[in-house]
Amino acid sequence: MAASSALRLILGSSSASRRQILSEMGYKFTLLSADIDEKEIRKEKPEELVVALAHAKADAILEKMKNNGMMKEIVDSQETTLMITADQVLDHAKCEVCSGADETAAHIMFGCPFATSFWAALHITMPREMATTQLCDLRPPSHVPPQYYSTFLLLCCWQLWKRRNNVIFRSQQDTLQTVLRSAREDSRLWGCRLPIDHRHISLSWCSLFESAM
Repeated sequence: MAASSALRLILGSSSASRRQILSEMGYKFTLLSADIDEKEIRKEKPEELVVALAHAKADAILEKMKNNGMMKEIVDSQETTLMITADQVLDHAKCEVCSGADETAAHIMFGCPFATSFWAALHITMPREMATTQLCDLRPPSHVPPQYYSTFLLLCCWQLWKRRNNVIFRSQQDTLQTVLRSAREDSRLWGCRLPIDHRHISLSWCSLFESAM
């Protein structure tokens, strides 16, 4: 059953998961983003920070509504309106994907269980104490073209970063097959940035991701 539409809802968030929750509950809503720099807002306690962020978003959206005429429209219609602004903050440094270790760049790219399965599928062995600063120093295995190997590694890391963001911001657990498929498609795009006579290398990347699927 669809939720009551007697109340006008304004969702002041760009979160895909919050949009999905309201939609699945049957609510119709207007989406407005606050466009504030959340890093400028700091509080000592997490519970104080989320409230401060919510208020800052609400103030920014109200100002935007005044400028675009939406506020006048609501006042003239005398329509009961509820604005929802929210945020989430972490009070720990644990990896949001596996909860098995602190979330560092090295953990996301090399230490997280999903990351290790990703590299294993590509038959690429990473050093035990791998750091992101070591990427450019790695030598390619025989089945990966040596030219632009650092670019290939960055492409792989980009896939892991996108997967991590999907888990956190969209509650979306992309499978290994999905990530490899995305990597294959992105290989074609990244290949367009290579010199014309070297673009065949990106086709080798595509084949590598294809064979790992």
